Amino acid sequence: MTIINSVYTGIGKRKTSISKVYLIKGKGKIILNNNDITNLSINKNIDLLKLTISNIYQISNLPILYDTYIQVKGGGINSQIGSISLAICKSICKIHINNKISLKRESYLTCDSRIKERRKYGLKKARKASQFTKR
Repeated sequence: MTIINSVYTGIGKRKTSISKVYLIKGKGKIILNNNDITNLSINKNIDLLKLTISNIYQISNLPILYDTYIQVKGGGINSQIGSISLAICKSICKIHINNKISLKRESYLTCDSRIKERRKYGLKKARKASQFTKR
């Protein structure tokens, strides 16, 4: 990937997934982990990602004239989509300040910081304990 002077970047996190997004002026193609999204196998997760990205561009009143390069790793499908949407919103906010106001109103810029609770010693899971008998 060649870096041009008008590159807008954003980083998003959700649970254990981390994504980096680069917006570069172009024709509106979406590259996910060095693969064009149109070449990936069509399933509901790819469709959900496309729908989320188009909603973000629609809310920010920004024409899709930017190529979106996405690098994502870790986590599951839903947490990856959440981190991608947050990273795209952060990078769109760097284009113009009015985009931040509209995306904040639709709560796309809110970071969901909940992660899985760690397992405690003496318990089977984070909170599940063995059954207590009184007598």
